Amino acid sequence: MGDGTSGAPPVTQPGGTLARGGTGSQTGPGYDPSTNNGSGSTGSSDASGRAPQSGTGSVASPSGTGSNGSSGASGTGSPGADGSSASGSSAGGTSTGNAPGTPSGTSTNSPNGVTPGTNGSRDADSNDPDGVDTGKPPAVKLLSSAGCPLRYEDKPAPAALTGADPLTHLQWYLHNDGSQAGTVAGEDLHLGTLHSRYRGEDVRIAVVDDGIEMTHEDLRQNMVPGGSYNYLAELPDWPVGSPWAVPCTKDQDHGTAVAGIIAARDDNGVGIRGVAPRAQLRSFNAMSGGTDLDILDALQRHVEDTDIYSNSWGGDDTGQYQDALPSRVALSGVINAGLKKGRNGLGSIYVFSAGNGHSLGDYSAYDGNVTLYGVMAACSTHAAGLHAHYSEMGPNLLVCAPAGSAGDEEERKTLPLVETTHLNDTYTARFSDTSAAAPMVSGVVALMLQANPKLTWRDVPLVLAQSARKVDAQSAGWTQYGPWHYHHAYGFGVADATAAVALARTWPSVGGSDAVKRCGTVTHEVGRSIPKSTPLTDYDALDDFAEKLDYNAPVADGMTDSITLPDDGSCPAGTVEHVEVTLEITDAGGKAEHPDSGKLHIALTSPSGRTSTLVLPHPCYEYNALGESVLGTCEGLTKFSIGITRHMGEPFFTGNSRDWTLSLADHSASAGGQLKRWSILLSGH
Repeated sequence: MGDGTSGAPPVTQPGGTLARGGTGSQTGPGYDPSTNNGSGSTGSSDASGRAPQSGTGSVASPSGTGSNGSSGASGTGSPGADGSSASGSSAGGTSTGNAPGTPSGTSTNSPNGVTPGTNGSRDADSNDPDGVDTGKPPAVKLLSSAGCPLRYEDKPAPAALTGADPLTHLQWYLHNDGSQAGTVAGEDLHLGTLHSRYRGEDVRIAVVDDGIEMTHEDLRQNMVPGGSYNYLAELPDWPVGSPWAVPCTKDQDHGTAVAGIIAARDDNGVGIRGVAPRAQLRSFNAMSGGTDLDILDALQRHVEDTDIYSNSWGGDDTGQYQDALPSRVALSGVINAGLKKGRNGLGSIYVFSAGNGHSLGDYSAYDGNVTLYGVMAACSTHAAGLHAHYSEMGPNLLVCAPAGSAGDEEERKTLPLVETTHLNDTYTARFSDTSAAAPMVSGVVALMLQANPKLTWRDVPLVLAQSARKVDAQSAGWTQYGPWHYHHAYGFGVADATAAVALARTWPSVGGSDAVKRCGTVTHEVGRSIPKSTPLTDYDALDDFAEKLDYNAPVADGMTDSITLPDDGSCPAGTVEHVEVTLEITDAGGKAEHPDSGKLHIALTSPSGRTSTLVLPHPCYEYNALGESVLGTCEGLTKFSIGITRHMGEPFFTGNSRDWTLSLADHSASAGGQLKRWSILLSGH
């Protein structure tokens, strides 16, 4: 959607679930693969509508796949069922692992899409040395459940190795020299020589996902001993609360891939290195079949000594307006507690994937999980430095990361995906989407916190935004004001680790939760009909509208309504960090839902004259009786809140104006509706 493609995408059946979690100690037990290496996770949504932000499967699946609701375009782990992989490139094939002391990995046509680790596979148990299940009980204690296809034995880990990491030449996102096909030199995280001084030491990061292979050769040294938490409740021999939050099945590979991007161990003679290769990891597998309450618990577990919570999951990519899970009040309450209590009052950092449904018409601002104050939404670029076709746009984006591009056939032929850790002590070159962007940003934040441990949760997004690197500079979508530049596809740009660390070291703090300046909530009763504009009745018309839209311009063919900030002392002068707009839009009678809210075009213009596109006409999907995703009617906006970072750095009001102005038009063929009321809340310093 809005990426130059046309025609309604085919629809496919959703399936699979997302899992997150897993931790381990530096002397963790070995891994016992009682199954084969396993294929990549499906990346599709679970019954509660949560979805990973990367995944294998159909490129056109409108169900939430991939991190933060990806389109299923990218493959996590190994290839799909056909077992195919592109030859000789990290995008489709993989590198062969090396035994210690041999040359670094050589590209091959690995049929299972993964790179063997130096340790290889271990036996299922001591009674079946060939890995065949003999039906005999294991000779040693299992760390998870005997009912899990993947089994982890309580036994000493092999001695730690030293030496160069043999697969780092495939990690173009850390250092892109332009040598891989389709890549552009410099389109990476700009780590430079940072690792000579900053590697994330003493920074703790919780991966809220489907579990981490805590015993993995490239992760076990960086796990917080006893610091993880198992949320699976169905298996009596693996209790809730166990510190072994590991994958149970081979499709639970997402969290392991995320963990490797963040903190795969460096200089250990195997595999890769993470963005923050000496940071410490916790695994909270609340996404492996857990409940919404489990997720809320995971987002505040060990909050006193967890610096960053990395979340590569989100809502379905259906285009529907989705409230935060399980509600905006509940999630914001948990996040706010972490912002206030975490890091001894400096606040824990919450990074989320922005969403993967762009090519289906989805927009990040429709996902309530990623528009809260205190949540940083990470978008994606690919190895050529342009917008990844799946990465959702929105006024809530903070920064992007070079997370690769998969699913678009032309991009897949030429551009590499992300090399990271996989199950069975192996590695995969098939991870991508905003599921990969969020852990990259989390890793950069870890380097920032090591450089300046006094940064608050409010300082971190300000530093990332001001230091971000402008990409696709010729795009007309960029706006510039002072040190800030913003694009609805890129946020403030691509995270630049070297620039962010340099700025963080001397950053004058704006304070923590107690120092936030607020103006509002200010509500305006309206009760006016939204003017009708040219109807947009099919996918091609909606796609063409999104492609040609100026996201920085107010709605030209509709109505406007302004909220004037009070001048009675209740609204202090301040600089914006976050704007929250709550819309109440109904049918023409003012009592029921708008009959087709997906055809609305809504924008917000600040007193400084800069505009955010909040909602644009777009398709929505729904599931039929067969579980298939089909085009449907958009629902919602009777009372829906959208959080915005696009106005970061602007004043609450200027000397000439205190008006924040909403502009709206209705492109539906229905009877239409009205703007009943709306409100605004400004937060900043």
